Amino acid sequence: MNSAIQCLVHTPEFSRYFREDYRQEINWQNPFGMVGELALAFGELLRKLWAPGRALVAPRAFKQELARFAPQFSGYNQHDSQELLAFLLDGLHEDLNRVKQKPYVKSRDADGRADEEVADEYWANHIARNDSIIVDVCQGQYKSSLVCPVCNKVLVTFDPFMYLSLPLQSTNTRMMTVTVFSCDVTSLPNACTVTVPKQGRCRDLISVLHNPTVVPYS
Repeated sequence: MNSAIQCLVHTPEFSRYFREDYRQEINWQNPFGMVGELALAFGELLRKLWAPGRALVAPRAFKQELARFAPQFSGYNQHDSQELLAFLLDGLHEDLNRVKQKPYVKSRDADGRADEEVADEYWANHIARNDSIIVDVCQGQYKSSLVCPVCNKVLVTFDPFMYLSLPLQSTNTRMMTVTVFSCDVTSLPNACTVTVPKQGRCRDLISVLHNPTVVPYS
């Protein structure tokens, strides 16, 4: 929770927005929101964190409100930070949605139109139902293309997103710290950190240790 809160309160757009009169934009009647209570709890927490002279803030009140609407985050068990951040952004968006009555919107096919025109149309449809500080700062849209294998017709859509999951770069090596004992009894053991293949063997470690560039710890 701490890492998610720190990311949001140090986003300049959010810090300015919640230190101003954000209550005017709370959507009290939104059935998809938290009756404005999540936005109020987060706004009060942010103001305390940015208050002059404050050195320590315990977010107990905010955590209690969060647990009311998301019991999975109650207690003090370990949870995934991205899951909490996703729930928090969704909840803040619905609590601060400027659209009071969401209209029915039907998207048209691209039909060969320029991507810029189709993207603007899809974004306008999205804004007609979702308009908040969260949308302004955190949301965008990506292009999806689907080709029919029979008639080769291309269906182009632009879908909104708020967060993207990116894979971590994989590596074929790992670092190891080993202690080398010399056959010379007068030499002291040396600890060295070396890089070896993940699926390597002892000979790979020995080969690296023979490298004169390996520097032992002092």
